[in-house]
Amino acid sequence: MKIRILTLIIIWISIIFSCSKDRNDIETDNRFDILVENSPWTYHDYKLIAVIDRTGFTITDEEIEELAAESAKGVTLTFKADGTGMAISGTTKESNTWLWTLKNNEIELIWDQPKGTVETFKNVEISNTQLKFEENAWRIDKDGNKLKWYGAYTFK
Repeated sequence: MKIRILTLIIIWISIIFSCSKDRNDIETDNRFDILVENSPWTYHDYKLIAVIDRTGFTITDEEIEELAAESAKGVTLTFKADGTGMAISGTTKESNTWLWTLKNNEIELIWDQPKGTVETFKNVEISNTQLKFEENAWRIDKDGNKLKWYGAYTFK
């Protein structure tokens, strides 16, 4: 009788452990919720990573960083749960809307104006206190020279 009960207990324990949930399940990505719940995000900082092309320009890295920071000053970004969003300029208070998706470590924006323009934020980091991403930026002077650079924006 004791052997029979012991055998049943061993079988029962084996069944329970063989049916347990896999502990290696991928956790749900909550960055979407954090991005939406903490909107609007306000520009905080800019760091130049690399100059891609400055042909025809006599501008320093520091001046490019200042140019990027000045153009982003006061900008707010809002991400809504329905996949829409809005950017509001810090200087003119003009706004523009977009559709957005978050995939892996990129946010893709499809702007309403100019219609259908796609912009990608790369190496996106999202926490409850900040949104950080990298992207290409450019300016064209009156002579048609194109200044192109890559940098990291931080919004809080």
